[in-house]
Amino acid sequence: MDEEHECHCMSDKDFKADLAKDIFLKVMEKAEERYFEMTFEDESNEPLTEKQITEYMSWSINV
Repeated sequence: MDEEHECHCMSDKDFKADLAKDIFLKVMEKAEERYFEMTFEDESNEPLTEKQITEYMSWSINV
Protein backbone atom coordinates (compact mmCIF):
# COMPACT_ATOMS: atom_id res chain seq x y z
CA MET A 1 0.00 0.00 0.00
CA ASP A 2 2.90 2.36 0.77
CA GLU A 3 4.42 1.86 -2.69
CA GLU A 4 1.15 2.85 -4.36
CA HIS A 5 0.94 5.91 -2.12
CA GLU A 6 4.49 6.96 -3.07
CA CYS A 7 3.56 7.01 -6.75
CA HIS A 8 1.01 9.74 -6.10
CA CYS A 9 3.15 11.80 -3.72
CA MET A 10 6.03 12.97 -5.86
CA SER A 11 7.94 15.83 -4.35
CA ASP A 12 7.32 19.25 -5.88
CA LYS A 13 10.94 19.43 -7.07
CA ASP A 14 10.73 16.00 -8.76
CA PHE A 15 7.37 16.87 -10.31
CA LYS A 16 8.74 20.11 -11.78
CA ALA A 17 11.87 18.33 -13.04
CA ASP A 18 9.79 15.63 -14.75
CA LEU A 19 7.44 18.22 -16.22
CA ALA A 20 10.34 20.31 -17.54
CA LYS A 21 11.95 17.21 -19.05
CA ASP A 22 8.70 16.18 -20.75
CA ILE A 23 8.17 19.68 -22.15
CA PHE A 24 11.79 19.90 -23.32
CA LEU A 25 11.58 16.54 -25.10
CA LYS A 26 8.31 17.50 -26.83
CA VAL A 27 9.71 20.86 -27.95
CA MET A 28 12.91 19.24 -29.23
CA GLU A 29 10.94 16.58 -31.09
CA LYS A 30 8.83 19.26 -32.82
CA ALA A 31 11.87 21.44 -33.53
CA GLU A 32 13.73 18.51 -35.04
CA GLU A 33 10.74 17.60 -37.23
CA ARG A 34 10.39 21.19 -38.40
CA TYR A 35 14.12 21.57 -39.01
CA PHE A 36 14.11 18.39 -41.08
CA GLU A 37 11.10 19.62 -43.09
CA MET A 38 12.64 23.03 -43.73
CA THR A 39 16.09 21.70 -44.58
CA PHE A 40 15.49 18.51 -46.49
CA GLU A 41 12.10 18.71 -48.18
CA ASP A 42 12.90 18.80 -51.83
CA GLU A 43 10.24 18.76 -54.53
CA SER A 44 12.60 16.89 -56.87
CA ASN A 45 12.59 13.89 -54.49
CA GLU A 46 16.30 13.41 -55.02
CA PRO A 47 18.22 11.49 -52.34
CA LEU A 48 19.86 13.56 -49.65
CA THR A 49 23.43 14.56 -50.30
CA GLU A 50 26.18 13.54 -47.90
CA LYS A 51 26.54 17.22 -46.92
CA GLN A 52 22.84 17.48 -46.03
CA ILE A 53 22.96 14.31 -43.94
CA THR A 54 26.10 15.48 -42.14
CA GLU A 55 24.54 18.89 -41.47
CA TYR A 56 21.38 17.33 -40.08
CA MET A 57 23.28 14.87 -37.89
CA SER A 58 25.55 17.57 -36.48
CA TRP A 59 22.54 19.79 -35.78
CA SER A 60 20.64 17.05 -33.97
CA ILE A 61 23.70 16.07 -31.89
CA ASN A 62 24.46 19.67 -30.88
CA VAL A 63 20.92 20.42 -29.72
